[in-house]
Amino acid sequence: MSDEHNSAEIEIVGAESICKSCMGHVLEGDAFCEHCGYPLLGTVELQNEFIHNRDYKVLELHEMQSKINSASTTLFVLSCFFAVSGLFYFAFNSNAQNALALLITNGVLCLIFLALGVWCKNQPVAALISGLVLYALIQVLNIIENPIAILQGILIKIIICIYLIKGLNSALSAQKIKKELNL
Repeated sequence: MSDEHNSAEIEIVGAESICKSCMGHVLEGDAFCEHCGYPLLGTVELQNEFIHNRDYKVLELHEMQSKINSASTTLFVLSCFFAVSGLFYFAFNSNAQNALALLITNGVLCLIFLALGVWCKNQPVAALISGLVLYALIQVLNIIENPIAILQGILIKIIICIYLIKGLNSALSAQKIKKELNL
């Protein structure tokens, strides 16, 4: 009885194998891995090309993650900027009519950009779109209040927008590659 049980186990185990690309379980007769698309019955050249392309995409994904991290850092920097500028303005203009309102507004913006920076780790596309739109809206409101504001710190504003746009572009590309790699 023990021999019959062992032969049944061998047949079941023999019907499955492991994909060389993703280490997922595949059936013996499958032409492609259902997890990653690896050509199980393809030629050696085709299999090597698949692994090379997959490795290249993984490397590309790491490079994009670096840009996403830079954009996330930009959101944290904006958070700090709003906190410091609000405190600085309030400290030197506490008698001004709008000092407290500006302090509260900058505090809220600080918290929003801080939350977007944290959210960027899990949902980079949504967080970066939100951060970019919010930053642009703030700049438009500043220009409406003070038209000269468009020129004040223009280089810094451009750099911030570039980092956020590059991060968003990388997040979109990374999302596409993850979908292709089934990650």
